[in-house]
Amino acid sequence: MKISPEEAKTILLRAGVDIRSIEVPASGSTRSVFSCDVGGRNVYVTLLRPQDSEILYFLHRNIGLQSLVPLAEIVTGGHDEQSKYSYLIQKSVAGQNLQAAGNMEISMLDVGRQLRKIHSLELPGFGKIKRDKTGKFRGSEDSWADFLRWVASAEKIGYLFENGVLNDEQRQQIVNTVDELSDTSPKCGVLLHRDYNRGNICSVQGKVTGIIDWEKAAVGVAEYDLALSKISFQPYFPKLLTGYGSDVNLGWVDKYGLIFATHLVFEALTKRPEKLPRAKNALEKGLIRVL
Repeated sequence: MKISPEEAKTILLRAGVDIRSIEVPASGSTRSVFSCDVGGRNVYVTLLRPQDSEILYFLHRNIGLQSLVPLAEIVTGGHDEQSKYSYLIQKSVAGQNLQAAGNMEISMLDVGRQLRKIHSLELPGFGKIKRDKTGKFRGSEDSWADFLRWVASAEKIGYLFENGVLNDEQRQQIVNTVDELSDTSPKCGVLLHRDYNRGNICSVQGKVTGIIDWEKAAVGVAEYDLALSKISFQPYFPKLLTGYGSDVNLGWVDKYGLIFATHLVFEALTKRPEKLPRAKNALEKGLIRVL
């Protein structure tokens, strides 16, 4: 979901929030998180669907208690009946996001360590997090394969082939990769951020001070998150891996990267054309790595 600062301000004012200024974070990469002045305080405000609001409360509570990942503390929340959006107001965190930070190399070690902490939390199910009938939070799918076949569905792969992005050999290569990873579905999944990039991580003197924008959080395989981060951090990824530690299947990282790149190109072609050059670059690299 993408909301402009002007739309967000209208929603928040209507909901009774004393908002005095609003802008996207320095990276400009997020679509529903804003840096705001609310009642004279600098804070983050996230706009999201009501069901996602309670999921974020759950994640912040559990991540904070179990893994000590630094998060922006939730101050309060509310709802706008007209737009049907909920909002969360969170304290600003120290430092600046890595999109603007100067010394990426030093920060990458702690970026990797924090991702490892996120992946230390196990949850039932796979895919997008939801609350089940018993009130517990879990992934919405019964198997990891179901989620993968949504990310790189036959329809998406076929669309790229029909529009000349993939040739027949490349199409089959992606289909085979999805099949292979679907056959290795784990019995238990871990918490995934699914948007672990420079714009969503703040740092001071090489230490991560806050991780924001958990709207896409899901349950799955750790290498999937690592694949997304490899696309985002590119030359700094080896340093991230050093901080993350051992027990990483690098072959899986590349294969999940190919699957995610397929999704990125489809999204760019159908919804976000400004992202197409970067998405196609990720797809081309993925096809070369997974031969």
